Amino acid sequence: MAPAQSIPSTYAWGPLFDMQRRLGAASVSTTANDQLQIVRSVSEHAYSYFPWSFTLVQSPLGSIQAQNMVQDYLAPDDLYRLTRAWFYVRTQVSSGAYATGTVPPYDDPSYAAYQAAVISANYVGSEASGGTPIAYIWPPSGSLNIVKRLAPRLYPVSYPSVRSVTQQPNQKIIRLDSAVAVSSSQPFSLELEYQPFRSPINAMTEMCWFPDAYVSMAQEGILYYLYRYNNDPRAGQASYSSSGDVAYSGQLATWMAALRSAAIAEREGTVDTISPVSSLGSDSYSENWWTV
Repeated sequence: MAPAQSIPSTYAWGPLFDMQRRLGAASVSTTANDQLQIVRSVSEHAYSYFPWSFTLVQSPLGSIQAQNMVQDYLAPDDLYRLTRAWFYVRTQVSSGAYATGTVPPYDDPSYAAYQAAVISANYVGSEASGGTPIAYIWPPSGSLNIVKRLAPRLYPVSYPSVRSVTQQPNQKIIRLDSAVAVSSSQPFSLELEYQPFRSPINAMTEMCWFPDAYVSMAQEGILYYLYRYNNDPRAGQASYSSSGDVAYSGQLATWMAALRSAAIAEREGTVDTISPVSSLGSDSYSENWWTV
C-alpha cells in the first residue's frame, strides 16, 4: 500500500542534487553511480528518522479480524513502523439472516459467513438518528499504547481490557498484551496505522517522497555526503559521551538539526492529533511519543 501524499513534491532527486552541489560543493566531481548512492543514503536516513505524517497508511478496514483466544496477528507485509492501533467494534446485526439471536457460535463453520454479513448488513440505529452507532473505535483515546515488547499471555480478556500492542522485533507479528475473548454476536477488528517500508531510490529522475516544505532535510544531507565524498573536514562527525549522549559537528550537525526541526514541527502540528501518546520503544506509558 503506497502512502498518500496530500501535497506532492515538485523536486526530483537529480536536479536537487545538482543544485546543492553547485551551491555548496561546486568543486566536487562525482560519478553517476555515486550520485545515486548519495541520494539513496539521504533518503533512507531521512525516512527512518521519524514517522512522517505524509508517509503513514492504514490497514484496510476489517482486514485483521480479532479471533477468540488469539494474542498474535499477522502484520501487513509492508509494515515498517507501527504508529497507531485500535479496535473497530460493530454493533449487533438487526435484520437479515444473521439478525441478533440467530448468530452461530464462533467455532461453527458458518461463523465466517456471519462475519462477512456483519460488514455489509444493517445495524441498530445510526449516528445521524441518535440511536446506537453502527460501529465505534476502542479505546476512546484513538489508540492502544504502543510498547517495545510484550510477553505471551493466552488467558483471554474482553477488548476493553486490552491496553497495549507491540510490533514484535524481526517478526511479521502484531501482539496484543493479552489474547482476546471474541463474542459470537459482536466481532471486531484490529486496525493499524503505520509507516510502510519504502523502496530505495533507483533513478535520479524519481520525485522526492516529501512535500517541498521538507526539502531542507534532503539538501543538508546531500551537502554532508558531498563533503564526506571529498574528504572535506567540514563534513563533521558524531561523537559519543560516556553516558551515551551523541553530539554532532560540522555539516552533519546542520543536517541533524534540519531533521530534528522538521520532526518537531510535525509533532507540534498534525501528527500529535492522530497518533498515540505512548513512547515508541518504551515499555510503559509516556507523554512524549517520539524522541527527537
